[in-house]
Amino acid sequence: MKKNLRLAAIVATFIGLAVSMYLAWTKISNQDVLCFEGMGDCNIVNASAYSMWRGIPIAFIGIIGYLFILLFLFLFSIPKVPSSGIILALFIFSSFGTIYSVYLTYVQFFIIHAFCPWCLMSALMMVTIFIISTIMLIKEYYR
Repeated sequence: MKKNLRLAAIVATFIGLAVSMYLAWTKISNQDVLCFEGMGDCNIVNASAYSMWRGIPIAFIGIIGYLFILLFLFLFSIPKVPSSGIILALFIFSSFGTIYSVYLTYVQFFIIHAFCPWCLMSALMMVTIFIISTIMLIKEYYR
């Protein structure tokens, strides 16, 4: 079960990383985001003030977050590394990522009044990682 949870977290992390990399590329290259007709307005979201934090594209922050999560998942597979600390770090990182993703989703729907399916996909992946890390944490501390 532990291996299946880790694999699911790795898959979700790679999807989130790919989405963040695509959004970062569109932001720095000033390209339109590929958004299917009737599925939102990615370019409004990507051009909004909320797509940056202190001059840094939010997608870059996503890339860094997903890379750290991958690092934790990699360290978790090393036998001599204490798993409880790694699981706790994964839980903390994914908690912050989930809270920020929920905030950005709120901003899309209630402030910008536009949404980006790519952003929602990244948020879904972060929530998935958070749920998996919560299950792993519970299993680790209550076994």
